[in-house]
Amino acid sequence: STHGIGKKTAEEFLGHGWEVYGCGSSREDVRGPQMAEKYTDFHFMCADVSDENEVEGLLSWCGNIDAAFNNAGIGWAPSLAHHMDIKAAGRILEVNLLVTALCMKHECRAMLKGSGGAILNNSSVAAYKAGTGADGMYSASKAGILRLTAEAGACEEYRGKIKFFSVIPGWIETRMTAMDD
Repeated sequence: STHGIGKKTAEEFLGHGWEVYGCGSSREDVRGPQMAEKYTDFHFMCADVSDENEVEGLLSWCGNIDAAFNNAGIGWAPSLAHHMDIKAAGRILEVNLLVTALCMKHECRAMLKGSGGAILNNSSVAAYKAGTGADGMYSASKAGILRLTAEAGACEEYRGKIKFFSVIPGWIETRMTAMDD
């Protein structure tokens, strides 16, 4: 929530009068506290969203939530399938797909206790289109987010309580894409 797509999304919601709770994973990154100083309705917490206890703590800190934007994501420089680093590929799946699933789990619980809400998951055009310059495992993880979102949206238990959306951006200049030419 302090750089790239997350920052722009937070600023958009702030511009519409929302109270925004954001998190980042690095205690050394000063952008979160700087945003909290700049915007009175922006609240920042450092949290590792791959840790279920920290996700629970983060959502408890937020209180009642009306909307959530799951935006955590990493990618590596593209490689040929026969050169794939399986350990790095596993990390991409963990951060991009499993963290989204973990956050959704706890966001759904919070929204079901409250008055419902909306969950927006960040995917990518790479989920649909080959040859974008993205790594294959990044593309697969983002396609998984689309399915995860669609399956939750099709669940009868959430109907009328929680809405699920995916955003599918194309190439956007961010810290992560800065390595691309």
